[in-house]
Amino acid sequence: MCKFLRARDSVFGNLIYSDPSWEILLLLHAARTEGVQVGSPELGRALPASAEALKRCLALLEKNGLVRRMGDDPEATLVLSDNALAMIEQSFARIPPRGSRVWEK
Repeated sequence: MCKFLRARDSVFGNLIYSDPSWEILLLLHAARTEGVQVGSPELGRALPASAEALKRCLALLEKNGLVRRMGDDPEATLVLSDNALAMIEQSFARIPPRGSRVWEK
């Protein structure tokens, strides 16, 4: 996922809007899938957002029960809640298969 985000940014630069909350969820999903532990410092290096923006997004994600911090340390490992994981999987399941029409008539 980080490689994809870097590739995207190398092509588009700052011409497109970044959604840090969604990107945090996607990165934590990828980390879970790959068995990698990710904390705030890793997110800060991976995402094209300011430290303050990431802090606000993480606070909102934690408040809404989508992300959990594994410990009291601000740099502790972050994980998706079961609810967030289910919601991401639902989102992925709704992506139309390759070759299908995107726009309905």
